[in-house]
Amino acid sequence: MGKPRLVLHAGLHKTGTTALQKAFASNRGRLRKHDIVYPDLPPFGRDPVEAHHKFAHAIARPKGFDMDAFQDRLAKVPETRTVLLSAEAICRHHDGEPNHPNRGGGYWTAAGDPDTYWTGRRAYLERLRNALSRFEIEPVIYLRRQDRVAQSLYFSFVDSLGYVDDFETFLEERIHWFDFDRQVSLFREVFGQATTFDYDSHVKTGLANTFLAEVFGINGLDISAPRARVTTDPRTVLWIRERNREAGAGINDWRKTVQGFTQWMNQNSPFSSSPATGYWPSQAARDAFLARYGITANDPVAPPAVLVSEDRSRITALFDEWQAAKRPH
Repeated sequence: MGKPRLVLHAGLHKTGTTALQKAFASNRGRLRKHDIVYPDLPPFGRDPVEAHHKFAHAIARPKGFDMDAFQDRLAKVPETRTVLLSAEAICRHHDGEPNHPNRGGGYWTAAGDPDTYWTGRRAYLERLRNALSRFEIEPVIYLRRQDRVAQSLYFSFVDSLGYVDDFETFLEERIHWFDFDRQVSLFREVFGQATTFDYDSHVKTGLANTFLAEVFGINGLDISAPRARVTTDPRTVLWIRERNREAGAGINDWRKTVQGFTQWMNQNSPFSSSPATGYWPSQAARDAFLARYGITANDPVAPPAVLVSEDRSRITALFDEWQAAKRPH
């Protein structure tokens, strides 16, 4: 008898991973009836988990995670069932990254010598494979065009990690990571296989339900994945970036504050009826970025966002209003 099956949903980032994980976690019982185990195990803590990020992080930095206990629990899953793990961090970790996250997500860096980066990526994936050696591992990776991922990821860095640099610097710091063809090839070299799906296509047909149909052959089990996040207007993101720069040593407290404000702003944005803007400085810059990865695009690029003094004042006033509403009366 062969090894039991393990489906490894490894991202990529900004391809509906949070929505999928919420759908999987909220339907554990229904999935189990189809012999799919989406683990919610003690090594992750007392509260139910939606994703398996701590496991993915522990492959790179073992501190604070009981890998033996995790593996023991997986070993108790009957061989007739399929284990499903999901963590988009699997697609980014590599040997040589700093031991701790620093301001602006330096641990996410994918620049410098390409041989060093790709050797580190391979070493991480090989450790992951060894940690799950009891299973026949089937990586599943969602792909999305790099320029769209880049803009969405930039917002997350500014909003969640206190990032302070401009969009062009952000791209250069992660230039190897955006080589999605090579990322997928590395998965196939290490695991012997990897299935890829087009994110935009699956969104049109229903992300979670299409995942179940394609990966497990399950149709008719509706575990609809709600949209996890609303896109934040780039002018608000530029305002947050300015405040990140001002925060200095208080960046961690500010990060906690600003994420609540961002969610509120998505419902109260003064720019909701304004023409769309983006982060690309020009059409030529976007096209040159895609050309690095052999991609040609014909769709137009939104004008670059500019934070003028009037917009800055409007956002600041809304931030003050939001903070005042939170204070006890």
